[in-house]
Amino acid sequence: MNIANWQIYWRHRSERLALGEIVYAMLVFASMGAITWAIRGTSGWNGIDGTIIPGMTWGLLWWYFCWRKGIDARGIPLWLGLGIALGGELGYGQYVSWIRGSFNVGDQIIPVSAWIGYAWFALCGIGWAAPGGIALGWALAGRKSLGIWLVRLTIPVGVAMLARLAVQLWPWLFFPNWDLGLYVAKLNGIIDPVASATTQRSMMLAWLVSTLVSAGTWFVITQAYWPTWIARILSLCAVGVAMILLLPVAQWLFFPNDQLGLFTGELGNHLGRTVYTNSQNIIVVGWWIGALGVAILERDRFTRFAGLVLGIGFGIGFPLSALWCLGYEVSPNLVDWWKMWELHSGFHLGLLYVIVLIWAIRQVDENRQTVQDDNSSTYWRWCETLSMALGVFLLVTTMAREDFITVGTLLGLMYVAGLLLTMRFAHDGVERRRGISIVYSTFLLIFMLVWGGSSQACLLLGLAEAIAVDQYTWPPTRIALFAPAGIFIVGCAWLKMRQALHDPKFGIPPYTAASILHSRMINLMTFTVVIGATSIWPSKIGVLYAIFISLALFAFNRLNHCFDT
Repeated sequence: MNIANWQIYWRHRSERLALGEIVYAMLVFASMGAITWAIRGTSGWNGIDGTIIPGMTWGLLWWYFCWRKGIDARGIPLWLGLGIALGGELGYGQYVSWIRGSFNVGDQIIPVSAWIGYAWFALCGIGWAAPGGIALGWALAGRKSLGIWLVRLTIPVGVAMLARLAVQLWPWLFFPNWDLGLYVAKLNGIIDPVASATTQRSMMLAWLVSTLVSAGTWFVITQAYWPTWIARILSLCAVGVAMILLLPVAQWLFFPNDQLGLFTGELGNHLGRTVYTNSQNIIVVGWWIGALGVAILERDRFTRFAGLVLGIGFGIGFPLSALWCLGYEVSPNLVDWWKMWELHSGFHLGLLYVIVLIWAIRQVDENRQTVQDDNSSTYWRWCETLSMALGVFLLVTTMAREDFITVGTLLGLMYVAGLLLTMRFAHDGVERRRGISIVYSTFLLIFMLVWGGSSQACLLLGLAEAIAVDQYTWPPTRIALFAPAGIFIVGCAWLKMRQALHDPKFGIPPYTAASILHSRMINLMTFTVVIGATSIWPSKIGVLYAIFISLALFAFNRLNHCFDT
């Protein structure tokens, strides 16, 4: 984040942050977080694509809050949103049943200690918030050298591999009731443990080679004098080798579909889900520990703080939120207890983001970076642009890999095209990239809201039966309903991207436009809640949506009053 307006910044910086301002910010982030997190868990959206909605909402609120304080945070929303969205891939298996003392095995239910369910909820909470916290920390830390980025890419993956090995060596620690001999394949011979072990050795070797190549290249470049063109070729080769090797490693590691080679066939539905979910959660927690370790070694206080606050904070908040599910035992039909859990989870996570936001704002003048894009060589501008484009493309296509890979690829290419077009301009490339990023963040939020909302809209308009429409199915009527809106949203995004290309300060409007931007943010918040309420109609939990949006709008208006006085 950089200072965009010194006068506005110092006016707010010189004054002590009022308690009311913090409370209002927390109410806005938490209330909108509650609604959007509940949207994430509604039919029409899946894991990652649904979690983009709360992530981008928090990201845009972060940007607005900073802009009102004279800070340019246009680059934050995209990485905040995509980071937390990655956590949406994680699941919580049978954890809801476990905290109620029930462990499902086929058609049977056997007892399990409730504390095991809470412990795994905590690990899932850490894993869910971990990518978001680390990605946000990296974005806040600003530009880093090639060597640091290579370490960030390789070392956490290595720690995640150690977590996978731990599961294989001590499965009784990670799979409840292991000692009862329940984890037996229903159909033997479907999975080849030998092939799984071979694949594992290959992936570990690929990681080792990428790490050695990265370390060796960094050592050669920094410890010996090389002509510039040779150093650049060596750097590009190291990055290329690392990416080529690490991409299949990440796919294999974070999506453990081989059941870690522990079984010769598919387990029953409940046990198979337990093995996959617990393995994936502990592997991601391992990656988080590795990323924090790297942050400690490089003295990156931004990643340490954001990663710890969001990771540990949600590790505490997620199991606390799950207590609502105990309501099924008391009065199962009183309210949608599952939605209560989701509302509480989003509310809690929104509070954590405000803690990081307030802390990050206090660091701006200590960590401000002068944009020196004009003095950067064409080589480095291309490196930064291509790295950002590739990173976002991979994250967006990962979001879409299960259900809409074609559309997801097109969405990713849209950002790549916008970013590459910034290279047409010899100056202000960093500023133009930030403008493209804030446009794309807003676009992705609105697009995914309408994308998932089209499911329930079909049902309300009587265009399809419930069995024919969900997040996975797209009958012709749903396509016909979504297509005009989708085309319109994409068209508007391209127009705004065009403006961002020609105006380096796009996304930092003059402060005389505060009232206009204020009303547009209210429009976006209201539209989000309309989509959310539509997606659960006619559930009576919608009353809580109304309460939360009322709190959010009240707090947002009061917050703007604080900014103006």
